[in-house]
Order: sequence, then structure tokens, then C-alpha cells
Amino acid sequence: MKKENNEDGLKREVGLGVAILFVIGSTIGSGIFMAPQNLAKSSSPGVSILAWIITGLGAIMIALSFASVAAKIPKTGGCVEYTRVAFGEFAAFIVAWFYWIGQSTGGAALIIACLRYMSKIFPVIADSNLLAFVIGCVIFCSLTYINIRGIRQGMMISTVTTICKLLPLALFVLLAIFHFDPANFHTVSQVSVQKNGSNGLSSLSAAIAITMWSFTGIESATTAGGEIKDPEKNIKRATIFGTLGLVVVYLLVSILSTGILPQDQLAQSKAPIADMLNKMTGGTWGGLFIAAGVVISTLGCANGGIIVASRSAFSAAQNNLFPPIFSRLNKKYNTPSASIIISSIFSLILISMNYFKGLNAAYEFVMLLATMVALPPYVFVAAADIVIARKQGNKITIFSFIKNSLVPLLAFIYALYTIYGTGSESVMWGFLLMLGGIPLYLFVRLRANVKESA
Repeated sequence: MKKENNEDGLKREVGLGVAILFVIGSTIGSGIFMAPQNLAKSSSPGVSILAWIITGLGAIMIALSFASVAAKIPKTGGCVEYTRVAFGEFAAFIVAWFYWIGQSTGGAALIIACLRYMSKIFPVIADSNLLAFVIGCVIFCSLTYINIRGIRQGMMISTVTTICKLLPLALFVLLAIFHFDPANFHTVSQVSVQKNGSNGLSSLSAAIAITMWSFTGIESATTAGGEIKDPEKNIKRATIFGTLGLVVVYLLVSILSTGILPQDQLAQSKAPIADMLNKMTGGTWGGLFIAAGVVISTLGCANGGIIVASRSAFSAAQNNLFPPIFSRLNKKYNTPSASIIISSIFSLILISMNYFKGLNAAYEFVMLLATMVALPPYVFVAAADIVIARKQGNKITIFSFIKNSLVPLLAFIYALYTIYGTGSESVMWGFLLMLGGIPLYLFVRLRANVKESA
């Protein structure tokens, strides 16, 4: 049977089930496996759970906004295309620039996290930055090649790794139910006390920012919308069902983790889920099992990042926001191979920092960068949901405005608050990145104007 192609030349060969698993697989990375330690350092168990609940609700609002706009504009490019329709070319470029950097940077961070957990299985990796760099490059280049061959191959990797990464989390949940100690829930780490004093709620914004990293990627189905079958229905369903599944998994893991180890121990742990499994099983096999699970998890998420980064840049180039090289399709596989390769080169440059900085320092730097730049596109999409509904000629009344705008308005407020929670240093990096992209935008627009006038 001949495969359906869309107007961009991309093949529609992804069904609903695979799209849902793609959303989950592109979102579950290193975040949930490291969140218990990060939260123990910055807040109390009660505040941490409150942060997960708020972030879960915020993520659902964001997912609903994406789903709403995707039903109106079922094209490849996701938030870039939505922003262009709502706010014009420059706003679309800012979103495309942030989104591309965020996905490419996140991919690098995930590979570095993968190497950190691989070093628990093969300690020699931790002893040699050069070896870690070489292995990281080989892994990322392999994923790049698979995605050049077609989105079906990329989605297959995402599907397999999604199923595999859920197994360690399922094992943790099952064991934690029977080993939960309420006494641990009432402990607070000394690091958190030193940061926040007696006012635990002062850490809420930081805790929300930490938990949000685990949800970046919920929009993945919208970005590959040009390659999903029956996009008007399936993009929306995949985004909503995938996000709801993530909320359930994250809440179970986060609530149960507060009762396994005291917060002081969690705050000092380099692999919190692994350490908790070791305590519950009374051995070391649990830690190795989790390490293997995190390796699979980060590989699957990095694979999703390659798909999303390349498709967002592809869409931006088609709309004269990025240089035209990003819009070139591979003649054999009908994939945006040039965009995939360029995005991967950017990620490899960041991975190379591991050679100079070491695993821990490199991971912290790129994670800081990825968290900040992931948020502005969510702000724009939430606003675009409101504007596009108005542009389509829907009559505006107070009732219809509240009905149609409440969800995107809540998503907008949540995303802005989370940007605040990332801290001043992250915001500074985001501002500098935005300024750095403006010359590229001017170059592309001037080039397009010259062609039009010729």
C-alpha cells in the first residue's frame, strides 16, 4: 500500500498508539530518576509533592493548549508553526530558536546523563573523560543515522525504549508500596533548611522548576504532526493521553520516594532511585537494574529529542525563519536529513564539553540551559491558543472567552512562573541566547527579501 504523504513531502506513517508512546518516551528521561535528590536538596517532602501536583496540572494545561492548536493546524513544526500563525515571523523565529536550542541541548544533557549511569555499570567510563566523550559521540551518531533512515525507525526506537524504561519505575513503585515508612516523610534535609529556613513554601518556585524538567517533551507529537496519521484527531489524543500517563507515573514515584529514605540521605545521593531500590532489596542488584533502566530511558528521550529538534528547524526553514539548508529532504528516505545532521552536530559540540569538564559539571551546565530555553515556547503556544481562536472568527463574549481561554491562560501563567523558578542565572542565559539569535534572523530575512525583489 502506498504511504500517505503530506504537503511538505513527509510520510504520514505514525499511528495513535505509537504517537502516545512517543510522547511518553520523549518526555521520560533523566528527570524523574534524579528529581528525588534535587528536590530533597531544595525543599521538604510536602512542598515537593505540592510542586509535583502543581506541575502536573500545569503540564496538563500546556498539553491541552498544544492539543487545541494542533487540531486547528495539524502540520509539522508544532509550536513554531502555531506562533507564526498567531504572532508573525519574528515571534515564530524566537520560538524556533529557543525550541531548537532547547531540544538539541536537552539531547546532549541526556547523553551525558546516560554516560553517568553507564559508569555505574562500567566504572572505567568515569575514569576517562576521553572514553566517555567517544562513547557519547558513537551513541548519538548512531541515533542520528537511525533517524535519517526514517521516522518509522526513530519511532520504533522510541517505542521499545519507552516500554523498557517503564519497567524499572514499575518495580520501584511495587516495592515502595510495601516499604514506605511515614517517618521519612517528616524529615527535611539540612541543605534545604540552610537554603529556606523555617519557611518551607519559599522553595516552591524552585521545586516547580525542578519538576518541570521531567515534563519537557509533552508536545512531541505536535512537532511531528506532518508524519502522524489522521492528525486532526491523533495529535490531540496522543498529547493528552501521553501527558496524563506521565502525571500518574510521576506522582506515584515522587510520593513513594519520600517514604523510603530520609531526606538527608536522598540529598546526598548521586542515583536516588537506585539507592532506594538497594535499600528495599538489601543488595546491589537493584542499583544496577535502575542504572540500566536510566541508560535506556535517556537513550529513548535523546532519540525523541533528535526527532523534535530536526522537525522544528525543518518547519522554521520552510517559513524562511531558518536558513534553507534545514528544509532539505533526503531523496531516498523523505526525512529532513540536513536538519537532523545540523541539530546533532550542535548536540555533539555540547557533549564534547564532557571531555573538558567531566560528567557532573557538564550535565549541570547543559541541564540549566535546556530547562530555561524549553519554557518560552510554552508561553507563546498558550497565548497563540487564544489568538488563533479569535483569528478564526469565533464570536467573543465574556462566557466564550472564559470557556475558550481559561486553559491557555492558566498554562501561560504557569509557564511564566516556572521561568521565574529557574532562577536569575538561567534567565540571564535565556536572554543572551535570544540576543544571539537575532543576527541569524536578520540574515535569513534579508536573504529572503533579496530573492523576492530579484
